[in-house]
Amino acid sequence: MEGIGSERSGADRNGRERIGMHRLEWCFFLQEGAITVKAKTKVRYELSDNLRHGNKQQQDALLKWLEQPKFRHRKPAPEELVRECKRKASPLYGLIETNQTRAAKMYQRQVAQDILRHINVVRIDVKTSEVISQPVVAYVALKRERYGRIPEENYVPTRRVADNPSLRQSVLERAHADFLAWLRRYERYDEFMQEFSPIVAAYAGLRKTIEGAA
Repeated sequence: MEGIGSERSGADRNGRERIGMHRLEWCFFLQEGAITVKAKTKVRYELSDNLRHGNKQQQDALLKWLEQPKFRHRKPAPEELVRECKRKASPLYGLIETNQTRAAKMYQRQVAQDILRHINVVRIDVKTSEVISQPVVAYVALKRERYGRIPEENYVPTRRVADNPSLRQSVLERAHADFLAWLRRYERYDEFMQEFSPIVAAYAGLRKTIEGAA
């Protein structure tokens, strides 16, 4: 026990080198006389490659802003970020549109997009007018562009896709890519929370099956 937590280095009674705490930043745990060494880690924020807002300085300032103690146990409210981006002395100034006219137009466009995303289509029996299918979105994207953007021209009516084998294949390929991306995203949780390990293991087998069928 003398070497654990001690600043001294040298050899223990079995002739093995003893590592002082000042030489290596490790956590030590005793398990039936053996020493298990576990590296210290911490979590830091990084921005998604898909983020299209702000320049390098603003994005770096955003990461620093997120490190405030008040955000340690909660997500920042959108209103908090808006206020900071409108404060002229803030390094985040301009990250969000500050011109009220342009901001209003952008907001209106976002609301319109949200409305359009909530439009569905169903199949109905022509004779009885009875709904015979589950609802699906009325407009489907054939592909994504760089940074995950989907230009308006990439959306087509779902009923048009249903009647076109070539478009159906495009949607299938997009669905395949999206599903694999979803699997990869949740596989990363295993590094943060061990409870995800059995789930990730099951998904890994499913992923191999899907990739083999591609």
